Amino acid sequence: MLQIDLQTRGQDFIAQNVPHFFAHKIEHNLLLSLCARNMAKKALTVRRRGTWQTGAVLTHLNLVLARGANDTAGVSDLADFIARQNIALPGIFGPTSAAQTFMYRWVGHTRQAEHSIKDMTIYSLGVLTVPKVPDGHFRMANDGDAKTLAAWYQSFADEALPPAEKKTTEESLNIVKENITKGSIAVWDNGHGPVSAAQAKGPWHKMMRIGFVYTPSEERGKGYAAATVAHLSHDLQDRGIEVCLYADDDNAASTHIYKKLGFTACAKARHYSLQT
Repeated sequence: MLQIDLQTRGQDFIAQNVPHFFAHKIEHNLLLSLCARNMAKKALTVRRRGTWQTGAVLTHLNLVLARGANDTAGVSDLADFIARQNIALPGIFGPTSAAQTFMYRWVGHTRQAEHSIKDMTIYSLGVLTVPKVPDGHFRMANDGDAKTLAAWYQSFADEALPPAEKKTTEESLNIVKENITKGSIAVWDNGHGPVSAAQAKGPWHKMMRIGFVYTPSEERGKGYAAATVAHLSHDLQDRGIEVCLYADDDNAASTHIYKKLGFTACAKARHYSLQT
């Protein structure tokens, strides 16, 4: 017997499925963070004969799929259910095989085609290898960096994020200011100002995700990004926090840096940005 539960509180969704999510905590880092930050509008759990099959959370940007009992368990049932609810989906994100299965079923129901596809690898940091330190020093971002970082955030979004996640100048500035206040953005300063940035997102359940890794084009190839990510990761590990990140499979330079620092691949993910 198929059972699909629809909830409006992401934290209740996590609490009811703790054994599964925490058995694969790194793979579920995005889903866990969305629920912890109350960004999930709806959460869905699929069970068959009382046994967990899969789950997902819905935000204003994406349907985020969990890792299922196997690669595609319950995914087609989930797509069927959401289609019957007439819920609009701007994007689909999850383990590659699950996302592919959901997308195939979703197109069959809605004829809603993808605008773009991005393949990613989830990396987890083991033993950190600190790279050669370039000129300058590591520090946390301050209010004086806000305009520079906001411009970088817009450029980062243009290069790395799907269309629905791109930000205006004002939105970028507000996001950066909020995260500077939280103390989550770090920079590498060459003595004349920031030349690279990275952000630690979290913590959630003793885990943080590195994101917004950005170096302007004129400063690339000098080791600044590697140094920033390494020093930020070191600080997090010193606090007993598990570190992970997503890397775009098309960005060979970033992937090379992360592997040299000690990050190892633990899962594959795919994002579909859908036509509206």
